[in-house]
Amino acid sequence: VKVEAIENLYKKYYSPLGTRVVADKTNIGDMVINDLRAKGVTVIPQSFAGIVRLQLLQTLSNVFQADGVMVIPKNPYKPEENKLVNMLQEQLMGFIRTKTDKGNETYLSKANHDDIAISLAMAVSEATKMKTSYVKAVSR
Repeated sequence: VKVEAIENLYKKYYSPLGTRVVADKTNIGDMVINDLRAKGVTVIPQSFAGIVRLQLLQTLSNVFQADGVMVIPKNPYKPEENKLVNMLQEQLMGFIRTKTDKGNETYLSKANHDDIAISLAMAVSEATKMKTSYVKAVSR
């Protein structure tokens, strides 16, 4: 079921400029990743250990603070998508910078969930690794 759902999303949002699925490898599993690859889906396995999570959120923060702009528009004709945009906004606003007991900077989520924001962070992190990248999240 996971493979089919992800494959359908891959096809729906496919771009000849390059389309990749960034997947939390501990959550999705090697079997699903291998099945997707067998179907021609480009999958980038993403670690999600504590330091990696911190790096993902730092990269996302840097993108928001850079001169560029990340646009996440709402579509008045797609209320279901707008709910997701609202959830993303709530999750992004829920992060606070704090220090660990050892004095290291980290991000703590005060929102009920952070999965959509983390997914965005994973996508943005991958996009920043490209030679040229234009990161724009759109609601279609």
